[in-house]
Amino acid sequence: MVHSAKFKPEKNWKLLYTRGCKLIRARQLGFAYPIRSTRQLLDQQ
Repeated sequence: MVHSAKFKPEKNWKLLYTRGCKLIRARQLGFAYPIRSTRQLLDQQ
């Protein structure tokens, strides 16, 4: 039996309370968090 629910993202991102939890979960899901604007990305370089 495959537990596909294990790999589904949270229905509400606000349910992850701390920034650290959000960073870990975003890494698991394979997307960048926090989402940066184009301006922030250009300023970073």
